[in-house]
Amino acid sequence: MKLEKTSRKILAPIIKRLIPVCLLSTLLVAGCGGGGAPDNGSVPIPPPSSQLITGQALKGPMNDAIVEILSPDGSVLATGQAQDGHFELSADLSAHAYIEIRTRGGYFMDEATGSRIDVASDEGLLPRRISQPAPGKSY
Repeated sequence: MKLEKTSRKILAPIIKRLIPVCLLSTLLVAGCGGGGAPDNGSVPIPPPSSQLITGQALKGPMNDAIVEILSPDGSVLATGQAQDGHFELSADLSAHAYIEIRTRGGYFMDEATGSRIDVASDEGLLPRRISQPAPGKSY
């Protein structure tokens, strides 16, 4: 019983100080909006059906290679460029059961000799076919 009264005497002032701090913290956090960039039209917002596709083009990391996402009928859905082997493209993939990703041109460094190997602009790595691309997955 004495221990309980002593604990209350010690904890009461601490709790009295913590309650306002917790309430103030809650209000501050609740008052934080999205922050982010101002809505002045300078930040592009992709349509909801767009998906971001990231991946790597490797035969040694590809540089300056054109990367294309193609629909099943061969039409180009998005075009970008690979640097240090990495690419990032956004396209509307909702109407396609699968897509194909291909590269054209660019260069890579031969891992055995260290020399630069240029790829003709009409040639590239073997295309990769992807069924129903998953959001956030890298290829």
